[in-house]
Amino acid sequence: MESNTGSVAVGEANPTVKDFRKALGKEDFDLIIDSLKSIPTELTFTRLEFKIHDDTKRIMVRIYDKASDELITEIPPEKFLDLIAGLWKQAGLIVDEKV
Repeated sequence: MESNTGSVAVGEANPTVKDFRKALGKEDFDLIIDSLKSIPTELTFTRLEFKIHDDTKRIMVRIYDKASDELITEIPPEKFLDLIAGLWKQAGLIVDEKV
């Protein structure tokens, strides 16, 4: 079995890829594939971490540098979600115990 590391031939087995290629035409399809291959390699040096904020139950995405394990950014920022949780607590919207 072939690996699908950027090989267009492997993707052709996928009906969605076939339909996409048919709709665009070979020349445009190849142009898009080539542009995807030229995405900067800096993007491969990051890792994503998904976390659910404890109080708000919202999903957070943290982007880390793989080499230094340094946090690059959070979406949304945890401080923002902490602020929302604090406001919810003040308004009585978060209940810690079931009655």
